[in-house]
Amino acid sequence: MDNLERFELATTVSGKTFKFFNHPKANFLIDLPNKMILGITSSISCIDCYLPDENEIYHYAGDISFGNDNGINYLNFHSRSISALSFNNEKVQIPKSSNALCNVRIELQIDKSIKWFDSVREKF
Repeated sequence: MDNLERFELATTVSGKTFKFFNHPKANFLIDLPNKMILGITSSISCIDCYLPDENEIYHYAGDISFGNDNGINYLNFHSRSISALSFNNEKVQIPKSSNALCNVRIELQIDKSIKWFDSVREKF
């Protein structure tokens, strides 16, 4: 059986049905206008991302999870599909032959956000 024949149907919260290579394990699916589908799994604080191939069959592309490790809040992005990263709009290419980069952890400090919003309010 080739990939064109191997798919499962799943319905998003909008009521639309899509083809998936493997059935998503998410609690619910949200289809976005940019052809991405997000799968929310609340029990493990995770959002999966699904992208279509040329035959409109959706495949798992990565996930973002949310956590707290010893008081440090973080976002963890996992994917074998990472082709580039951007830092302040500066793109860093990932070699196409490499799939070594598959996890990106971003630690969050709410104080930084509070200070930024305070500085913006002062300008207005």
